[in-house]
Amino acid sequence: MLSPKPSVLPWQKEQLFDDAELYFEALIAAILRAKQRICLEFYIFNYDNVGKRVIYALAQAIKSGVEVKVLIDGIGSSESGGEAAEQLELIGADVKIFHPLPWNISHYSRSIITGNVIYKALTFIRKINHRDHKKSCIIDGVSLWTGSLNISSQHLPLSKGGENWRDYGITVTGENIKSLENSFNEQWNKAELKTQSRRWRGQFRQYWNSFNSTVRKQKYYLLIDTIDQSQYRIWVTSAYFAPSSKIIRALKAASQRGVDVIIIAPRCSDVALFPYLTSSYYHGLVHTGIRIFEYLPSFLHAKSVIIDDLYLVGNSNFNHRSSLHDLELDIALTHPECKKQLENFMHQDIDNSQEITQTQIPYTLKHKILGYLTRAIRYWM
Repeated sequence: MLSPKPSVLPWQKEQLFDDAELYFEALIAAILRAKQRICLEFYIFNYDNVGKRVIYALAQAIKSGVEVKVLIDGIGSSESGGEAAEQLELIGADVKIFHPLPWNISHYSRSIITGNVIYKALTFIRKINHRDHKKSCIIDGVSLWTGSLNISSQHLPLSKGGENWRDYGITVTGENIKSLENSFNEQWNKAELKTQSRRWRGQFRQYWNSFNSTVRKQKYYLLIDTIDQSQYRIWVTSAYFAPSSKIIRALKAASQRGVDVIIIAPRCSDVALFPYLTSSYYHGLVHTGIRIFEYLPSFLHAKSVIIDDLYLVGNSNFNHRSSLHDLELDIALTHPECKKQLENFMHQDIDNSQEITQTQIPYTLKHKILGYLTRAIRYWM
């Protein structure tokens, strides 16, 4: 079992965002500055205003001789990802789809899986719950953009045609970006990712990259170990809060020994039943002293964790999907000013939330029934 490890070296550069407009503007500017290659890996790549702007920037990069690879998820991008893929291919980008839905036969030709149609269909049925949830762009092997923002207008303010989702984004530069680019390329080529190689020296130090089932298990148990060893705080922002029983027990034990445990979750969700699932945990958590805050202004889609001096921002939620099924990437902050900035983001979210006390936990028959039903299928949510 792994033990928590400190960062070996700080990132050369770190910058946090909590404004989707600024994040996309900065990302597009970085794409336009690319010199050699761009690797995009997104759970959702919509062909909407944001998607069209990114595609236009990629087209300009390709005209300048930049190689562009785009990997999108078969479920996350099922709505307009096919149209986005067609437009990306028209501008000269290479596009692949991670595990298309079994009935989306037109996407089979873009799959990372090789073989005939029957083999692919059987694979996609077997892997239908295994998704690429990453949201990342690697430029020239030296800079990385990630966080909770997909290529989608949903994250923008209402005035810009979005849904005003609350998100965190981050860009970093450093020597370990090359390791993450290697991970992308091996995923692209469906090669076996070697977890013990020196190439992954940044793993669980500067980044947490759950690129295969073995590493997902390592990440899961490392998170539990880190919670168990926490001394003074555990702050969590999760768009989809539905942890395993082991993580729940670890959080309760930490609170009972005096650790400041705070959970920030959304009041509303893009998944209609998820608030019922999340609220089904409230009674046991609040009873042990854990403070829960529900974000009110809009859908809180951000993902972050602070455990003592470990600061993570990225793609992972506190749910079964992130722990067991999905490809995720989280960045460990190493610069003091960025750590303070993340604390400020979370304090702002708390200020825009309602704290859930014992008297405010919903106990209606509807909540009990839907909470029970969603608990039964939480491995799929």
